Amino acid sequence: RIPAAQPRKDRWRQPRAPAQVPSHLGNSCDRQGNAHRASAKAARACENRHHHALRDGKPEQREGFAQEVFGMSSINLDSICRYRTESVPADSLPYVTTESMLPNKTGIAAKPSTPISGKARRFQKGDTLISNIRPYFKKIWQADYDGCCSADVLVFEPSNCDADYLHWLLSDDAFFNYMVSTAKGTKMPRGDKSAIMHYALEHMNVGVQRAIAGVLNPIRELIATNQYTNDYLSA
Repeated sequence: RIPAAQPRKDRWRQPRAPAQVPSHLGNSCDRQGNAHRASAKAARACENRHHHALRDGKPEQREGFAQEVFGMSSINLDSICRYRTESVPADSLPYVTTESMLPNKTGIAAKPSTPISGKARRFQKGDTLISNIRPYFKKIWQADYDGCCSADVLVFEPSNCDADYLHWLLSDDAFFNYMVSTAKGTKMPRGDKSAIMHYALEHMNVGVQRAIAGVLNPIRELIATNQYTNDYLSA
């Protein structure tokens, strides 16, 4: 008969009492833990605040969100462009109205509008024009010639940015949603010119702006070519 194995006494050790953490280390850990919890709580509060603002139809309050959470530099639209306000005789240059501008970011009609008597707002090649009546129609066009337009067309002149980049920035649905949310009036709403210039965006240097425009411009040229072909075939 083989005797049952007996546990070796030399392998059994009395469990040691937990070592006491020195007071100065314990206090340091507590401070670090409290700081971490406070930082996380502040980040959550910031995120919730801007989330609720956007959900409640106040996208203008998103300004500062990227700076607070991600450390990005946020600027307003008036930092990179301004409204062109120069007036010229309406019959002195090609004339553009809100009616000649096409919805859904498709530019302007091939046939120019009939000029009226009096004064009109001047625009120059490279400026971006947006219909300020019923902004949800998303009427936008980057001028490829010098001309003039009616008072209900906003002319954005680039001041500290690439002209093509400005056009793509203003073509974004987020910008038109902002225009709609800050518009005035119900039957025929108009964009708030002051609020529009407070539209928040991420700051980018000119090199990055040109790189973005360089990627998107060929797409616009292809769309314009297809549109011209369709118009020719349907004529």
